[in-house]
Amino acid sequence: MRAARKLSVVPDCPQPETPIKPVKYGAAPWSRLPPTPPAHEISIRARAQSLLSRDGHRAELPDYESALRIIEEATQHG
Repeated sequence: MRAARKLSVVPDCPQPETPIKPVKYGAAPWSRLPPTPPAHEISIRARAQSLLSRDGHRAELPDYESALRIIEEATQHG
């Protein structure tokens, strides 16, 4: 088994000091993909889709506002 390599600082290094670029998340600016909704919105929409699905047929994924209404109605009716 090899020993771990030790890193050391090189004095007068010719590599320029450049600032580190921040990490960008999501699709590339030139991509045509729609923005991804946050995880909590996806879970609410998936729950509403599950409530709407019947007899082994998957319902369409509702938008966020409709999903909130569907879940609220389902919890009121028991």
